[in-house]
Amino acid sequence: MPPKQTYGFSSFGGGAPAADRAQIDALFDHYRTQPLITGLETLEDTFDKSDPNKMHKLQFLKFLLDSGMSKDDCFDTSKPLFTIFKFMKHNYSLLKEFGGGGNPGGSNPAFEPQNENYKKSCHYITKQEFQTAMAAEGCDTVAKFSAKVSQFDPDFLETANPEFKNFYNWMFDFNRDLTPQRRPTKWIQKADAMNYLMMALPSARGIHTASFNEFVEQYVPSSGEAFTQITKDHWQSFYFFSCQISADFANYSADTGAWPVLLDDFVRWKKTRK
Repeated sequence: MPPKQTYGFSSFGGGAPAADRAQIDALFDHYRTQPLITGLETLEDTFDKSDPNKMHKLQFLKFLLDSGMSKDDCFDTSKPLFTIFKFMKHNYSLLKEFGGGGNPGGSNPAFEPQNENYKKSCHYITKQEFQTAMAAEGCDTVAKFSAKVSQFDPDFLETANPEFKNFYNWMFDFNRDLTPQRRPTKWIQKADAMNYLMMALPSARGIHTASFNEFVEQYVPSSGEAFTQITKDHWQSFYFFSCQISADFANYSADTGAWPVLLDDFVRWKKTRK
């Protein structure tokens, strides 16, 4: 009988034992064919069953539920997305270690959210990403991953931590809307974006998030046009706004901060409500 094929990344995965390749592949294939789990948003338009090497994020959610992540965590927090982020981080870090990728300078093996290959991935985790991460964690069954699932928690990171900032920026790229041709856009529809924002920067992290969400729900720009989309600039600027601006806006300046008009209007709106 031939020996089992294994993914052996123990020198790169913190000494993790070799994992059985066939079992990891079978896990991926099983969950890739599962019906979509709903609850985060309606994503039928992003679901493509034709590619056997891609698993939709709502199918990955079923894997996390079976691995012991609670329903509350799966549907109301950023932990599922953080797990996908960490899976992708495993993949690209290992590819760089093996000389198969890297950032433009080629000097830093750390995961870079600017990597164009990963930025093209929206809503899906690939088979290679799943294989690499599971192997690096030494997991080839749901039971084995169950012992690891609690580690995939962004709450362990301070908001100013560079990895959290990378994760926050990645959340936007990964969840962007798709065109009818399934190409990523430069925005996320307002309702979905605010759901993600509340997950990424809940009140424990973002002192302005709840009131900003209330503002955006009723916001009408001065142009009178409907406000329906959150752009990457809005998303990134709100991160810096949350980190830098005090609860009473005492250190906010529309003249010197170069903030988007959306945030200028938010501050004006908030001040009128005091």
